[in-house]
Amino acid sequence: MPHFALLIEDDADRRRRYARDAAAWVRGLGAEAAAAESGDAAAVWAAPPRDVAAALFRGDAAGWGLLAGYAVDHEGRWLDASGVRESWAGSTGDLPAWDGYFAAAAQTPARGVVATADPFGVCPLYYAVLGRALVLASSPALVARHPACPRAVDPVGLAAILATAGIVGDRALLAGVRRLPHGRQLRWSASAGAREAEIPALTVDPGLRRLDGRAACDLLVDEMRRATRRHRPPSGNPPPSGNPPPSENPPSSGNASPSVSAPPAREVRPPVLLLSGGLDSRVMAGGLHAEGIVAPALCLGRDTDYEVRAARPCARALGWPFETAEVQPDAAGFAEIARRVARTEHLSGGFSSLDATADATAVARAAPHFWSGFGMDSTVGGVGVLLARDAATGEWTPEGLRRRLVRWGVPEPQLRGLLRRHPGGEARARQALDAVFEGWRAETERHGLGLDQRAFVGELWYRVRAHTAAVIQRLAAGSVPLLPQFDRRVMQVVLNLDPALFASRRLEMDLLRALHPALAEIPFDTNSFHFTRLRPRAGRPASRLARVADRVHAKAGRFWWTRVRRVEPRRYARLYDLNGASWRAVRRAAEPFRDAASEILDRATLDEILPPADATVRFRDPFGDGAPMRLLLGFLLWCGSRR
Repeated sequence: MPHFALLIEDDADRRRRYARDAAAWVRGLGAEAAAAESGDAAAVWAAPPRDVAAALFRGDAAGWGLLAGYAVDHEGRWLDASGVRESWAGSTGDLPAWDGYFAAAAQTPARGVVATADPFGVCPLYYAVLGRALVLASSPALVARHPACPRAVDPVGLAAILATAGIVGDRALLAGVRRLPHGRQLRWSASAGAREAEIPALTVDPGLRRLDGRAACDLLVDEMRRATRRHRPPSGNPPPSGNPPPSENPPSSGNASPSVSAPPAREVRPPVLLLSGGLDSRVMAGGLHAEGIVAPALCLGRDTDYEVRAARPCARALGWPFETAEVQPDAAGFAEIARRVARTEHLSGGFSSLDATADATAVARAAPHFWSGFGMDSTVGGVGVLLARDAATGEWTPEGLRRRLVRWGVPEPQLRGLLRRHPGGEARARQALDAVFEGWRAETERHGLGLDQRAFVGELWYRVRAHTAAVIQRLAAGSVPLLPQFDRRVMQVVLNLDPALFASRRLEMDLLRALHPALAEIPFDTNSFHFTRLRPRAGRPASRLARVADRVHAKAGRFWWTRVRRVEPRRYARLYDLNGASWRAVRRAAEPFRDAASEILDRATLDEILPPADATVRFRDPFGDGAPMRLLLGFLLWCGSRR
């Protein structure tokens, strides 16, 4: 999905200066910039792939519409920019909610300016109200290009990002810049300013709670297949015979039929599937196969990687074409990617998975759309729900929810030390940090959810919306992600199921067996030097002998790859190694800005957490244990980008 910016301001000179500046920013990312004006609105965006038919912005004398990504209405129709405006202009009462991955905005005579994103905020939409002007953009950096945008750091936004490695609520790193929260619509006028209206996406359904494992799996199979049909592009594979795209609830009499993006006349490349060979991507593959959709499989990595070795037999079982791609820049190129991510994202999604920025070129070359299983471990897999439980009692507690929220951030004692330099001293820093958790607590409590359901929505609203969404956005620089796993009806089912069904990801495993049994029989990569098979259908833990065999295989695999082959076959371990050449280059690039960061953060605490660039970092888990250091490296680079 291309970057975009939209400014609504009655000062024509300033509006056009901003458009020129935003276009230069887009071109600085290596993309072609497109621009359009309609009334007091000026839009700038990175030109989309030629295979994508619809324009991002369309306007006329009656108003304008903007759509980045894809939106599917209640009847299963894909909208374009004109369709967004027509749908909102023709509806009465509350605005309709759509599925997809999108940021949308429109101006109509009756409603004024309205903006929203997909129901769970996976697609980022940032905004700032600057006097009588409104800026909407895909990046906080694009919002900040407006000359009236403050340059000061928001202490609560900073505390949230350092604590959780992402945005909590709506406050970004810079004061005045907001990320539109999940399930909200922004309504604005120059005279009345801005207000946010809630769009309920999920509700409590006690009936679903009573389903046993088989019934829950059957229901999820039906909903995943239905969502897959809805989220298939109109120019992609035709639906299987006798199985047309379904409708949801019939439209109300007050809704006009919106404009629908028609398939282009020429044949386009079908969407690819990002197939890692893991459980999530296999479930997605099974759902596509069940619907008769052929998705050429693309695995990111080297031929020696465990992920590639797990994905290849999966593609063979599906009968689909299979390709691999390893877009690995040299150390200097990786450091430049790090600078770009810090400059464009302002740490809104943490500072991990930088490789996705490079991988985006391979994904864009493969097809204009891509399927993936991103986020399924956190939702259908129940990982967030289970990890928020108290290990001793098995119960969900507020402390457990908070512990899960801060898993990838700076540990709280060190965080309080980092924030000592805030205006007002340590007391102000403590208030800022407490405000982060109070806002999160209030958000998860006000919907009347049980503690396990609060764990689920916390995982969805914060972990997925920040970290998973950041990976998706980076991969989508030149293509559009297709995300049926975040369809509202799928999420409605998952929210309300008995949490016991998620134990050891049993429900997700049963879902795979139901969709494509052969995929469930192929051994899985475990990122630990060996492959393993799914656990028995009943979810019983592996036998003692099986556990011993796994440990022996893992030790033998480690010896073979590290001592004999001298190759790292675990892609994640390679990509997150702070002592590797790529991250060493990032550390050297960030080091000159340690003093600049110390104008905001406490220097002694910063030095305690983040060793010098030439020091060897020791950790057990490069992915989790290295997250606070990666986050602070991103902050140093962000400070450098402001100079």
